[in-house]
Amino acid sequence: LRSMSDPEAHSQPACYHGNNWYYGTGDAGGVHINSGFLNKWFYFLSQGGQGTNEFGTPYQVAGIGIENSTALVFHTLTAYIVPTSGFIAFRQFTLQSAIDLYGNCSPEVKAVKKAWKAVGFGFPAANVAVDINRIQVLENENSSMLGAEYYPGATYEWLLNGNAIQGASENIIYTQEMGGWSVRITQCNAVIFSNVIRLEGVET
Repeated sequence: LRSMSDPEAHSQPACYHGNNWYYGTGDAGGVHINSGFLNKWFYFLSQGGQGTNEFGTPYQVAGIGIENSTALVFHTLTAYIVPTSGFIAFRQFTLQSAIDLYGNCSPEVKAVKKAWKAVGFGFPAANVAVDINRIQVLENENSSMLGAEYYPGATYEWLLNGNAIQGASENIIYTQEMGGWSVRITQCNAVIFSNVIRLEGVET
């Protein structure tokens, strides 16, 4: 019925929206047919592989083994997936599961990312600058909320006029302080600096 290593042998796609992708209304919108690329992802995750996919994207995946891969997917299904979850949510949840089970920046995390890239469904590249202009006045509070994009496993360091704020390590901060706010995000060996946004005053 299907092949994990070669979905196209049974007319299923090996890549996201690649050859054999079903766009019709049958099979509940192709829920079984299009799962071929998920099978290929799991094959890469567990067994590894290298080459160039049908979109011309080169890949090299170091497999983490069948036991670790199975544990990761089981954790994803039991801890995060809900009936309305789609492919994008599943991709994100597998990354979070790898962080949960094996730690941020672990070989398992890298394998998850590289396996998704191999099937044409890689994670979006991180922005050079992170927009933090999500500000709101909290009801009955003389305070503002600043929010930066959430990256699984990342650490956050909020800066006021270039000076680090102690204890501010989440992607959201509440403040009454005026001045130039920014955030430094570190994920593995990558560092992302946000834009600077200036708080001049908060209306109540």
